[in-house]
Amino acid sequence: MKKTVLLAVFLCSLIGLFGIELVFWTAPNPLQESFWKEVVTEWNQNNPDIQIKWSTIPAAGSSEEAILTSIASGRMPDICTNIFSG
Repeated sequence: MKKTVLLAVFLCSLIGLFGIELVFWTAPNPLQESFWKEVVTEWNQNNPDIQIKWSTIPAAGSSEEAILTSIASGRMPDICTNIFSG
């Protein structure tokens, strides 16, 4: 148990040294883009050790196709939201 706790503390300290960048994709519509741009900007200012790289879901036949293609290629985002705007 002690080894597990020590390992967890060590790994957490590494995060502080190197920081983390999370890739975040959102639905490509103006309301979502405006909202998430503001939220991510505020997050990045308040959390320098955990930065979010935000963008809209890449263009494809559909958002679902882009997400599935990214998963199949091993280049998926860490976080993704795809909300139907209609």
